[in-house]
Amino acid sequence: MSLIVVWLMMLASGGGVGLPLGVPPLPEDPVLAKIAPEECLLYFSSAGMAKPDAKSSNQTEKLFAEPELQQLAAEVEKLIRSRLKEAAKDDKPEAKTLAADGPTLLKALLTRPLAVYVAEVKLVPKAPPEVRAGAVVSLGEDADKLKAALERCLSVLVADKAKDVTVEGTTFRRVPLPGGADLTWGVKGQYLYVAAGEGELEALLKRSGRSAPKWLTALHKDLPVERVSTVGMINVKGLTGLLAPLGGPEVPKVLEATGLAGVERLAGVSGLDKEGFVSRSLVSLGGERKGLFQLFDQKPLTPAEVDLIPRDATFALALKLDTGKAWSTILATIEKIDPKEKEKMLGQLGESQRELLDEVFKALGDTWCVFDSPGEGGLFTGVTAVVSIKDADAAAAVQKKLLSLADGGGDRRAQVEKFTFGGQTVHVFASREKNFPLAPSWCLTDKHLILAAYPGAIKGFLSRGKGFQGLTKVPEVAAQLERPTIALSYTDTRRLFDLAYPLLPVFFQMLGSEMRHEGIDVPAELLPSAGSIRRHLRPSVAALRRTPAGIEVDSRQTLPGNMGMSTHPVAAGLLILAVQKVREAAARMESSNNLKQIALAVLNSNDANGNFPAAYSVNKDGKPLLSWRVHILPYIAQDNLYKQFHLDEPWDSAHNKKLIDKMPKTYRSPASAAPPGRTNYLTVRGKDTVFPGDKGVKISEITDGTSNTIMVVEASDKKAVIWTKPDDFELNEKDPIAGLVGLWSQGFQAAFCDGSVRMISRSIDPKDLKNFFIRNDGNPPPPDK
Repeated sequence: MSLIVVWLMMLASGGGVGLPLGVPPLPEDPVLAKIAPEECLLYFSSAGMAKPDAKSSNQTEKLFAEPELQQLAAEVEKLIRSRLKEAAKDDKPEAKTLAADGPTLLKALLTRPLAVYVAEVKLVPKAPPEVRAGAVVSLGEDADKLKAALERCLSVLVADKAKDVTVEGTTFRRVPLPGGADLTWGVKGQYLYVAAGEGELEALLKRSGRSAPKWLTALHKDLPVERVSTVGMINVKGLTGLLAPLGGPEVPKVLEATGLAGVERLAGVSGLDKEGFVSRSLVSLGGERKGLFQLFDQKPLTPAEVDLIPRDATFALALKLDTGKAWSTILATIEKIDPKEKEKMLGQLGESQRELLDEVFKALGDTWCVFDSPGEGGLFTGVTAVVSIKDADAAAAVQKKLLSLADGGGDRRAQVEKFTFGGQTVHVFASREKNFPLAPSWCLTDKHLILAAYPGAIKGFLSRGKGFQGLTKVPEVAAQLERPTIALSYTDTRRLFDLAYPLLPVFFQMLGSEMRHEGIDVPAELLPSAGSIRRHLRPSVAALRRTPAGIEVDSRQTLPGNMGMSTHPVAAGLLILAVQKVREAAARMESSNNLKQIALAVLNSNDANGNFPAAYSVNKDGKPLLSWRVHILPYIAQDNLYKQFHLDEPWDSAHNKKLIDKMPKTYRSPASAAPPGRTNYLTVRGKDTVFPGDKGVKISEITDGTSNTIMVVEASDKKAVIWTKPDDFELNEKDPIAGLVGLWSQGFQAAFCDGSVRMISRSIDPKDLKNFFIRNDGNPPPPDK
């Protein structure tokens, strides 16, 4: 539940969606702040993007002003425009118009000030919902140019449906929407107005001359940001009132029990301060905190508690959490929703386990710190958790009980070892399992329970002396703690950048290779140098607080977005993604080589026998026996295996069945997770394919051309078959790609009758794919396919 709330807060702030909208922001537009109605369900605004100032004191703005990043942005825009123009070169005039003007309009939406809202939604039984919504875009000095581009695009999309209407002396265009509503748009002065719903345009124009709604004014007061980039708001109370009746009678009970019934809004403001990027989110509560929101009723962190984390931490999280109170709150919430579910849950634990939990809650304090210290335990291997102890005697009793349970467990695959260091006893979980990479360890002192992935991190913690410096020595952390904070996260963004950047060129090159495969040239030199980014990076620090208005998350960093609570996982994910891309490329090359060997074997078989092998051999009664994959074994250097088969027996005879486990490596796709003995390399079965059945096809029968006809496909694991069995890919003429995509994100690989291997895009036109499978219909796909 807390993850859902945090995610929604990120969305509401406008900074967690990946696009750095409004960075750096333009000055506040006098009209946009006024267009939102006093009561609305959703709202989002962006200040628009100003030209970044390289002389600014703000590191985020200076990063955006870097010449290398400016060049990258310009080249990407140029690339998009050229590709759209190229794609529409031989297409209809409508497509050419959209390709020419579409990027200009999209850029305006992303870089010009805008505001969007949904005022009201009415759910009508057995009919489309009735929606009142609007949007305003400040077009600035380019108003006439953008208006003309908009008119050209809309003229080819809704020319036959739109009609002119006059509102307050200005001509607008109106088109009916499904369900009887209207969508109206037009340019008045320097603003583009868009409205949906009866009378909404008139209401929108009237509001643009009045003052901002009270809720928006209050939001800026609760979440002040010096230079506002984005504002977002979700009216939770309004949405739950709208949707809760659809969920049945249990929904109100759940909302009340969890405390969500008391949530009024999720809102956020992002922008720049003097040094970097700020993102502030707020869960507005209508009254006292109830349900799960009671978990936020904690004492604030003290600097001494945060200083359990060393200054050199790569990432860190400190929070106040009373585990006993959290457990009872969760149980109480479950009981309010369904008392039987609570009893069932407690019954599954058992009486002894419940008693042990109570003893643990009695022993543990309310301060938790998790961090990774390169100086104390090594980078990543130094992950450590420190929990405060409330009752040392109770904690010692729990540890004694747990150790006795471990000793009496009878599992000799693991045991608990111990040693003394710095006057403290350190316990190590010593696994006897092969390739188990961790040595989970813990140490119980009078004040703390220290847990780590390896004992070295605990030794580092216990070795701290007078020269030790805690995390509050980082100025950005100390600044956040000036206000009462119940949770704080920290990321050394520069250090993680140093770890991730060496893999970025590899990732960028892999991405460029894929795009070049599609005919899009992405020069490798476009990737900005490490120095152009690194010098601007500052630590990411986020704080969670209780305020009179509700629950607030305040995040500050250099890179735009709500990254304070998640930068370390994002960086780790980037590292993993880059490694996965490299592995995928290597696996794809290996699979492509397998397909080439198979194709060459089929062609060699054709040279030796005058035709392609049949899809399967048959006995005198016409019953299928063995797959073509068995019969080409001599041509993939597997003659000895071929001689072991009884060719006059079916694949599942007592003798031949024993040979399934001897499947050659050539038949195993490196990307497959199918069971042993199954292959993803299949021919395509069909009347006019190159493997129609028990008769071999001659090359002269491939009249569409060998380079235009697919011989073998690499299908998904769902279609994998036992390699000796006379099974293959059955062509579905209505949906020819079904079952092929799955091993590779781009599409599937196929070997053609000329011996070439190509990646077939998952977005290929079904008609073109069918033509690739058919050998003789006189409709080979165009060369560019």
